[in-house]
Amino acid sequence: MGCVEAVLRGVSYLFHLALGLVLAGLAVVALLGPEATFSLGILPWQGEKLAWILLAAGAVAAVSVYLAIRRVLRILLLLWSLTVLVALAYGCFLSRFHFGREDPAMALLLTGGAAVATLGSWRVFRHRARPALPVVSDRFGNG
Repeated sequence: MGCVEAVLRGVSYLFHLALGLVLAGLAVVALLGPEATFSLGILPWQGEKLAWILLAAGAVAAVSVYLAIRRVLRILLLLWSLTVLVALAYGCFLSRFHFGREDPAMALLLTGGAAVATLGSWRVFRHRARPALPVVSDRFGNG
């Protein structure tokens, strides 16, 4: 079970780090580009407001992954994962967003990946470090 948990934690770290980089990259391109209408169908915001929200979301993703790896404030990764999963599920399947011909499969894969990453972040949150083994001194009393 330890190997499966390690894989889930790794998937969670990689998924959310990649998501954060993509969100931040989209935001930077939108903020530096010419004035145009910027929107994502699954999110309710548009334009510059959406770009700033995506930039903040990318930063939250990166910080939450970093803190989870450092084992500080691990709940932040879990909360971020749940937020991403709910936003994707609602935006892709419960909102007025319409799919193209190929998009439903991509939405299912992305939402499924978010679900697996959320399970991994739950394992990160529940993961307890093993206690250190007691130091056994050698026959000369060193150790």
